[in-house]
Amino acid sequence: MLQIGYLIICEDVIREKNHSIIQKPLPVINPINIPGNFTFKVAFSMFEDIDNPMADQKQTLNVIITDPKNNEIFNSGQLFIEANYNQDSEDKRIRVAEADMGITNLELKHKGIHTITLTLNDNTKTLDFPVILKEELDD
Repeated sequence: MLQIGYLIICEDVIREKNHSIIQKPLPVINPINIPGNFTFKVAFSMFEDIDNPMADQKQTLNVIITDPKNNEIFNSGQLFIEANYNQDSEDKRIRVAEADMGITNLELKHKGIHTITLTLNDNTKTLDFPVILKEELDD
């Protein structure tokens, strides 16, 4: 069964051969103004035990971001994906894939803890992240 490995927010993801380079992981989102917009990427990995493969089946993905008041501020809708596994994996019993999604000009209306919920088929992983004004970080 295809499962979610890591889930992280970052400035960018660069592809090099059979792996991804995550550039500047973001421990906090720091817009200049609130309300304001912010652009970032959601990077994640997927893995599957080849003794129980699902790769030939249609894979569904959904990303939802909620604010501290639990209001949905982003919903990718149901996406259908095809995993391109790293064929050079050292452990041939496990297949691994990496992906990312660009979130462009996400409107942030509140400071506080926001949540990303990534659902891959029936597997869900969440990531909480703070939103703090840039000037408050500079103090």
